[in-house]
Order: sequence, then structure tokens, then C-alpha cells
Amino acid sequence: MIKSTRLRWLIYKGCVVTKLHSVIPATPRRCFEGFMDWVSNERRKDDQDIKYAIIAEGAKIVGNAAFSHTIMNKSKHKKTILCDENKFNVNKNLPRYYDGNEFTNGDLKLYEATLTKKSQKQNIPLMIGCSVFDDSKLKMYQFYYDFIDKYIDRSNFQYLQMDTDSAYMALAEILKT
Repeated sequence: MIKSTRLRWLIYKGCVVTKLHSVIPATPRRCFEGFMDWVSNERRKDDQDIKYAIIAEGAKIVGNAAFSHTIMNKSKHKKTILCDENKFNVNKNLPRYYDGNEFTNGDLKLYEATLTKKSQKQNIPLMIGCSVFDDSKLKMYQFYYDFIDKYIDRSNFQYLQMDTDSAYMALAEILKT
């Protein structure tokens, strides 16, 4: 899945699309604009004055939590129970059985059985999280190819690590003789 904004940028850069499986039409709106502005403004305060560091970190957590919940894979949710040996033997023969452990304390034996859920209700708006990640990937591409790669020779920099909100790279000093 790819948003049209990133696809448009990739085509502009020379990418050729050979097959399109489906299109989901969307009406562009900035429904979270006020929230995004608040998070961004609170995070920028830390750049101006260190006394706002804890507020900026809190805004980052709130901002990340708001969209990261929308990309949760609920099919990986499990249920863990503590039980006796008989109940554990019943559970480990179920098709939903995932893992188990035995705990012994003297004469007391307890068993932990982890099972997958019987059913999952997929009721999370996945498109929000996918859209946020797609936009951040586009910004990473633009920074790399439209700025770094344009102004710095590839032999003078090396990307070390990148995340949705940070990039770590090594830069070589260019000596003019």
C-alpha cells in the first residue's frame, strides 16, 4: 500500500509503475491539524529552551500514542492464564495453544498457558497510522534525495540509522586546497 503523494514523488524521480491492483479514493482534509500543530509546537519549545524538555517529551509521547494505536496488529493478541496441571493439559491440546511454562514452589505447581484469542474484532482505523508512516517515509526520501544527495557528494556522507523523526549520519570534512 502506498499513498498517492509518495507515489507521485517516486514517479517524478523515475519510478515506473507496471501494475496497479486497486485504488481507494480519499478526500484530502486536515482533520487533525490542530492536534498536529500542538504536538509540533510543544516539541519545538525544547529547541529554544531546555526548561521545556519534559513538556516536549510528553508531547512526543502523546503524539506517537495517538497514531501508533491505529496500526496495532490485534491478530497477535494473546490470553495468558494460570492453572493447575489438568487444566494446562486441556489447554495445550487446543489449536489455539501458543506457549506454556511450569512454576514450582515447594509442593505447589502452577502452570501458565498462553493461547491465541478465539476471535478478533478488527475495529481500528489502520489508514491513519499507514498514512502517517507513509508521509514520514516520503519526508525521509525527500531529505535524502532532494537535499543531502543533491548538495553533498556520496563519498562524503554515510547514513548510520534513520527513524521516522531522526537521521544519524557520518559526514566527512571536505578540505579545500
